[in-house]
Amino acid sequence: MNLKKSLESIAAAVNRADLRLLVFILLFLNTFSLVLTENEEEYLAFAKWFMNPDWLPGSMSLRDLPGGRILFDTVIGWVLGFASFGTVAVVGRAMAAMFLAIPLARLFRKTGLANLQGLLILQGLCLLDHQSFYGYEWIFGGFEAKVICYGFVFYSICFYLEDRFWPAVV
Repeated sequence: MNLKKSLESIAAAVNRADLRLLVFILLFLNTFSLVLTENEEEYLAFAKWFMNPDWLPGSMSLRDLPGGRILFDTVIGWVLGFASFGTVAVVGRAMAAMFLAIPLARLFRKTGLANLQGLLILQGLCLLDHQSFYGYEWIFGGFEAKVICYGFVFYSICFYLEDRFWPAVV
């Protein structure tokens, strides 16, 4: 069997596989680390202090009002009451990858991309040193409230492409 036939059979197998699973695996492998990113370290500490101000009494650097992160700070701060920062970060990254995989797979299908094409585009985005035009923002990165928000943005884009405008707005 020559190289061309081998590559064609691999591409055919990838294109037959469940794209949601492939996107999840790709995102999780790209974000897997036992080391916290600087943003995770900051936001997880904010969440823990929000739920337990006695954790570091008198702290001036953790006195950050959650604002738009109130749900994140409440849930994750509660979880940090009995789990370590590293565990919460790894499990959170897996959950974020799972949450992002479904709308991304739908977007790839809606745009007519084959599984392999979508995965190559996604891998290219994951390899960039930043994924935005402003502020070096990470869409596919650590576990933060904004990563979950990007999942909702991708769902909204899917609904918009399906001409389901009310769910897109919600």
